Amino acid sequence: MIKDAATTPQRTNGDAGISAMGHTGPVRVTSLFLADHAEAVGGKLYVTGGGWDTIRASGFPTVHPHLSVCVALEVGWEDMDRPIDVRVVLLDADGRSTLPSAVGGRAEARRAEHMGPGDTAPLLLVFNLLGLRFANPGSFTVSVELDSEPVAQIPLKLVQVPKPGNPT
Repeated sequence: MIKDAATTPQRTNGDAGISAMGHTGPVRVTSLFLADHAEAVGGKLYVTGGGWDTIRASGFPTVHPHLSVCVALEVGWEDMDRPIDVRVVLLDADGRSTLPSAVGGRAEARRAEHMGPGDTAPLLLVFNLLGLRFANPGSFTVSVELDSEPVAQIPLKLVQVPKPGNPT
């Protein structure tokens, strides 16, 4: 099944590989990537096997046991201390959601004592997707929505490879 988001404040830089989708508000995605496993704990992101975009399977349908979607947000002063609805959507090539239920939750960046207008706060989110079933190989998109608005996306490919021990 699907595990909800874990959130921890953490500053993250860079936006390589992200397709921005027009969100111009004071909350923005600064990093988005896939990992075999990740956790946001104590202001840090702990990642095992991160930064990939392809799942290889010897046959279909297949079940991928664990996929972590890692999202780093930069939250502007105006949006601190208020809940932000964050959702991850897995779309097939036709733009249809392939997850059995909504994945997401509410996250909040808190203002620290030393902060003032114009400051930003980092917020890390990890969405752990367990037991993902894929009927066929193909191209998918992992999309992030903030307050119901799509803001960033990355590709995910599923490819079929020969079974171990079979000549190619």
